Formats: sequence, structure tokens, C-alpha cells
Amino acid sequence: MGWQQASRPERRRRLLPTPGGLDEDHPDWEALTERQLALYGASISLHDKGLVRVVSPANGARPDLVETTAEGRAALPT
Repeated sequence: MGWQQASRPERRRRLLPTPGGLDEDHPDWEALTERQLALYGASISLHDKGLVRVVSPANGARPDLVETTAEGRAALPT
């Protein structure tokens, strides 16, 4: 089985909610997409550094549920 492109609704799931009226034709769409990708990158970085762990994987209705690890709590400023 080969790679398949996700359907349009699947691709549109976003970490940031899309403001009303902001679609792919809106001039601010590119900036929102770049911000979205930066947030995904930050989330992955926290996981890769062991600062958060996935408690319950995404299920299609909601994103991953994560919690801070002991290392993550220790890294927070006091």
C-alpha cells in the first residue's frame, strides 16, 4: 500500500482554530499556516526533549493529550 494524500478535511485540522472568514484565499492564510507549523514544531521539540509525554494519542476527534514530565516541571522557572 502506498502513500495517499489526506482528504481536504483531514489536511485542515489545525492546532490553532481558524478565525471566521479566514480561508485559503485570505491574505493572512500564509501567516497563519506558518504560525501553525511553528507551534507543531515546538510541540514536537518538547516531546523530543522529554519535557512532555503523550498520555492519550489523538483519536480523530481531538489531538494528543499530553502531560508534563518530571523533567519538564524541573525546567519551568520558579
